[in-house]
Amino acid sequence: MKARIRLILITWCVMAAPLSAQQVAGYQGQVEVKTKEAIHQGDSVCLRMDIHTQGASVGSDRSLTLTPVIRKGGYAKAFAPILVNGRQRHRLYKRGVDLGKIPLGGYVVVADKGGKRDTSALAYKSALPYEEWMSEAHIDLEEELCGCGEHEMQLSVGRLVERIGAETMPTEYEMRPLPAFIRPQVEKVKKRSTSYDAYLYFPAGSTAIIPTYGRNATVLHGVQSFVGELESDPNLLLSRVSLKGGASIEGNEQHNEQLAGQRAASLLGYLQGLYQLLADKGTVLPGGEDWAYFARLIEEVPELSDYRDELRQISTLPVDADQKEALFRRLDQGHPFVLLKQFVFPRMRRVECRVDYEVRPFDVAEARQVYASHPQHLSLEELFGLANGYKSDDSRFGEVFETAVRLYPNDKTANLNAAASYLQKGDAARAEEYLVKADTMSAEYLNDMGVCFLLKGDYAQAAEWLERAVSKGSAQAIHNKQELQKKLDSLKEMKRNKLENRE
Repeated sequence: MKARIRLILITWCVMAAPLSAQQVAGYQGQVEVKTKEAIHQGDSVCLRMDIHTQGASVGSDRSLTLTPVIRKGGYAKAFAPILVNGRQRHRLYKRGVDLGKIPLGGYVVVADKGGKRDTSALAYKSALPYEEWMSEAHIDLEEELCGCGEHEMQLSVGRLVERIGAETMPTEYEMRPLPAFIRPQVEKVKKRSTSYDAYLYFPAGSTAIIPTYGRNATVLHGVQSFVGELESDPNLLLSRVSLKGGASIEGNEQHNEQLAGQRAASLLGYLQGLYQLLADKGTVLPGGEDWAYFARLIEEVPELSDYRDELRQISTLPVDADQKEALFRRLDQGHPFVLLKQFVFPRMRRVECRVDYEVRPFDVAEARQVYASHPQHLSLEELFGLANGYKSDDSRFGEVFETAVRLYPNDKTANLNAAASYLQKGDAARAEEYLVKADTMSAEYLNDMGVCFLLKGDYAQAAEWLERAVSKGSAQAIHNKQELQKKLDSLKEMKRNKLENRE
């Protein structure tokens, strides 16, 4: 008899030496054994084989026993044997089982029906409790022929498995999806503006700036620092300095408008005396009673909480400002008007100083320095280049994209890239917060929505979004579809393996 023995595993394969041919009374031919796996799995050593007995013939009154035995050193332990009965022997075996003389279990029984038996392979599966000595042990297959009088004769001992392997159970594939980013357009001229509110103190009816009056020394120092820092920055080119005066709602509206303009002009004259460049770049804008600012202030002052509804209603009436002031004065015997004079009107008497300027372009090295102190001077494209100067797992990579969307909150590209940076970290929930403000027609958006669903485990939705992205030419979506297929294949394999283990 010749037995071909092959070990089939995911990562390794061993061909055992063939068993020698046997031609003995009552048995001829060969049994073919193809091992599927022999592994240490959990607390057990598991052996699985496909056994083909159709190539062997056993005498009618005889039985062939095939016993896998695990051995190492002086230790040995047998797996459940396979019993191949001749026709008469099998009838006796069945009668003994029916009469309770032969216990069931412990054997895998096959009946030899003289070539009429099932020719399909016998799927053999057996396990032994794992013991320390079994590590890297081998497995032999012993063949014994039993005849009349229960006389047994060993036919052969062949090596079945050279070495027991470690468990190689299929695992769930860990996807590595690629989010898509969009490189922003280059901003040819970087125009910026910034403002500073100067709350100057003026004597009643006066428009002259007196540095020693009230807190004017501190306020003027703040204005000078604001303008001076911008004027001295070599990266900036000032285009215009605009001043707009504001007034409280006390008194005649037209007078307040004139007063506010004159006070703004006084501050501009003061600054032009300090900075020569403002001689032809400074301008005064119309100002006066700012009712939008008034509405904002009454919401911020807690002392007015009991009167907010009435103050809102009066401030929105279709009447002139002087009539509104009169209504404020009469409200609740004038008590809320006293609060307005104390907490709101002083903040309305201000001069808004706005500076418009241009910023020169920066390379990545320069952008890194500017980012640390003045990130608002960087364009979206420069921020993109800066972010990509870091590895994607560096915290600074996502931080720059987060800064970009704070500086440009309504920009679709900034929001898309911020979303993609969160997808890079596996945070689908945060990514979705930014995707709602991205360009929903772009291939990058479609891909990133697909990645969102991949991360959330909704593979059906992910497939739909990725397919749409592929149709728009997204290279990332092609990769992500492949990752999804690997994931689905691994889940299918795990399910199949689980069913096999149950069997």
